[in-house]
Amino acid sequence: MRSMLIKSYMGDRDTINPQRSTWIPIWDVVTFFATVLTAIVTPYEVGFVEDAQCVDGLFLFNRIIDLLFMIDIVILFHLQYVDGTTGVWVTSKRKIAWQYLKTWFFFDVLSILPIYVVLLLDENATCYPFVHDPTRPEVGSGPLDGSERTGMKAALGVRTIRLLRLVKLARVLKAARVFTSLITDLLVKYFEITYAVTEIIKLIFMIISIAHLSACMWSFLPSLFIDDESPTWKRAMREDKGQDFDSPLELYVAALYWATMTLTGIGYGDISAQNTPEQAVAVVLMLVTASAWAYVIGTIAGVYSTLNPNLVQYRNTMDTLNYFMRERQLPKDMRIMLREYFHNARHMLEANDDEDLLAKMSPLLKGTVAVAANSIWLRQIWFLNGLGSTRLERDFVAALAMELQLSAFIVHERMPIGQLYVLKQGMVVKLYRFLGKGRVAI
Repeated sequence: MRSMLIKSYMGDRDTINPQRSTWIPIWDVVTFFATVLTAIVTPYEVGFVEDAQCVDGLFLFNRIIDLLFMIDIVILFHLQYVDGTTGVWVTSKRKIAWQYLKTWFFFDVLSILPIYVVLLLDENATCYPFVHDPTRPEVGSGPLDGSERTGMKAALGVRTIRLLRLVKLARVLKAARVFTSLITDLLVKYFEITYAVTEIIKLIFMIISIAHLSACMWSFLPSLFIDDESPTWKRAMREDKGQDFDSPLELYVAALYWATMTLTGIGYGDISAQNTPEQAVAVVLMLVTASAWAYVIGTIAGVYSTLNPNLVQYRNTMDTLNYFMRERQLPKDMRIMLREYFHNARHMLEANDDEDLLAKMSPLLKGTVAVAANSIWLRQIWFLNGLGSTRLERDFVAALAMELQLSAFIVHERMPIGQLYVLKQGMVVKLYRFLGKGRVAI
């Protein structure tokens, strides 16, 4: 009875809490980079590698990735998750397994389907272990006899089946969660990069991914035509410009060139669709890439306004000031003085946002942060030195730190009496004494 109560409260002991585990974050990074490599290599195999069914280095690389994904499936059957209703960690293995089966299990299984078994049965493979020709032979370069045409049709069937390897990309949908977590934990928390910059980084990754996928798809299309009469964009490039695409790199650069033109809407027209299937695929890619490019432009426009919020606030303040002075018809000398004041007090106006941040913190956290942020000025006040040995003294220093306010004064202005000042910038005169930065005036 006691063990049942403990199990109902604590859950199964062999489940994994991702927050307490020391190796789950490392495993997330490993699976994320494995997914990224899959998203790069798999479309490249489909679009540029002819004999990918050979047992070569690329084949072994794919099997290693499959092994990592299978291990990840086993881990996910034991990984705790937060219940959306109660907000607590679910530790029951049965509930964890059911939740996984309802969400990502189908996509994860798709990513490890043994499509390579079907490809290994291809009798037209012309490769040896660890050696293959990465260039797709150009079809339709001459008349085909009966046996050649039968072989080409068989190769076309296997080539079409090879498209099934793209189901691995289902795993990429899941990688978005890990990518967001990495961006938040690594860039924002450790390197303190703003969210605006991280958003730009994500946009760059998105554009590169779309261009890569489009290039691989565009390169694969001509391989679907086995007869000598069907025009393709590769055959048109060979006949019009003499490009034979002797290496995979030349073919990839040409396809990426077309994909980038399509994505950005430039469209020089030197590479174009030559048949109905290519036209249909080009239309789909144009619609998809145009939507993605519009999203990128709109997001960048929104990010730019928050990339440097202090600069935007300063410019808005100066515009408001100019509008105010023009409407009130202030004298020219006063306008110059006001502009100089707001320019010199720019950092003071930016620091006013600190009070808004402190107001959102708890009382204890507010006092602790205020002391740490203003310690360089509090140390200048001699009668505060040595305080902090008791809780009452620490509370006093924290309360004093939270009352500190930034003020700016123009030349020849008299400072109000009855207050304590710590000079941050400039110089003041008190009783014929010159006080500089860091000095205290009462």
